[in-house]
Amino acid sequence: MQNHLYADRYRNVWQQTLDQGELPLDQIEKSRYYFETDLTNPTPKEFDATTYGIAALLPMPDSAQPIFTALWDEIMESLGHPVAYAVEPQNRHVEFLVFTRPEEIVDDNIVQRNIAASFAAVRATPPVPFKVAYSRPFITPDGTIVAPGFPLPETIIDDFRAQVRGATHQTLPQKQSQWFHTPLGRILEPLDRTRLKSTLDAMESRWGEPVVTLEIDELLWTSESQWYMVKKSILHRLSLRQSQR
Repeated sequence: MQNHLYADRYRNVWQQTLDQGELPLDQIEKSRYYFETDLTNPTPKEFDATTYGIAALLPMPDSAQPIFTALWDEIMESLGHPVAYAVEPQNRHVEFLVFTRPEEIVDDNIVQRNIAASFAAVRATPPVPFKVAYSRPFITPDGTIVAPGFPLPETIIDDFRAQVRGATHQTLPQKQSQWFHTPLGRILEPLDRTRLKSTLDAMESRWGEPVVTLEIDELLWTSESQWYMVKKSILHRLSLRQSQR
């Protein structure tokens, strides 16, 4: 996937982690924002404002779950099992777009209009089923461990996001993913260069190595009251198989 549209997007952030060489407290605090203060048993926060978005692979196929679990366990073992939160397997997913974020409060009337307008637009002109090819995970500068996904065809997610923006006449949150990744969890304690080096070296040596390719044939409009989909509901489901009929 070295020539994929998303390759540089992932690589640029990974390079920041390599240049940083450690996970300092000021970066880890960005991850701790999403968790309760007591990290004895890391628990995602329940935010006052609900997060709404469009997602898929929630949950992922049973065949893929052991692959991602093994990758997470491998990384934790290599780091000496730091304080960290692993996304529960049934809550792993891939995000298309969000209508709200905890950091950016949007008027609920606007949010509901955007949800309804986007669902109507996508239902009228849905994408066909497509695939996402995952590569081995990497660590972002704030300690998030992500499995980078590469949509196939490569422009389908950018086109979809443009379609949703065109259908929503009110402002969406400024912070939107330019990736198509699956978060596996977050490291929640600072790690120095000595502790991190071998893991970064191993990730770099296997950068871009494929792990699994999954088909996306359903979109979900979601409501999330506890981060990492711990408490969630599905507002709309849209089968992409309909577009092939």
